Amino acid sequence: MSACKVYSLPRVHFFLTLAINLRRANLLHPALIRTTCAAYPRNGWSECFAQTIERELALKPWCHTSSFEVPNWKEGITSKFASDVRGNDVMRPYN
Repeated sequence: MSACKVYSLPRVHFFLTLAINLRRANLLHPALIRTTCAAYPRNGWSECFAQTIERELALKPWCHTSSFEVPNWKEGITSKFASDVRGNDVMRPYN
């Protein structure tokens, strides 16, 4: 895996990304997504985020990423969160 560029993510962009990655994009107005991404370009952030998720899961499979994705998560259950982030159709035009 390649290293991601580390940069500060504005709070509004963080919540926007979190909502969309948690499959709640329908709660956000498309203009909010468009204007936020115009002001704070993502520059491939989804791929970087997906790589970070994969590193976290490799180091500690019981992390929050896996535990919120599957209620009552047990070791051996594979997380799909990173692939969901990569396959996010809402944010694809902004990456």
